[in-house]
Amino acid sequence: MITKEHTLKTTAIYSDDQKYRYSLAKMWNGEKPKATFIGINPSDATELIMDKTVMNLMNHLMFLTPLNYRKLTVLPVQN
Repeated sequence: MITKEHTLKTTAIYSDDQKYRYSLAKMWNGEKPKATFIGINPSDATELIMDKTVMNLMNHLMFLTPLNYRKLTVLPVQN
């Protein structure tokens, strides 16, 4: 039997009224490159819940690129 364990650190920065999310970062490995995506339509993900956009970006960065990134930051164009 093989047991695998991973930790995902998530940080979100919100406006004071929490109406706008300025940044969402997910980090899973401290030794690899980072990636930042700037989107026109901000995702609905929070620091606790992933949406389809963030999940697809993370899967692409972790498994489908030769660099195997370690961190994803999602930023909106404007709020």
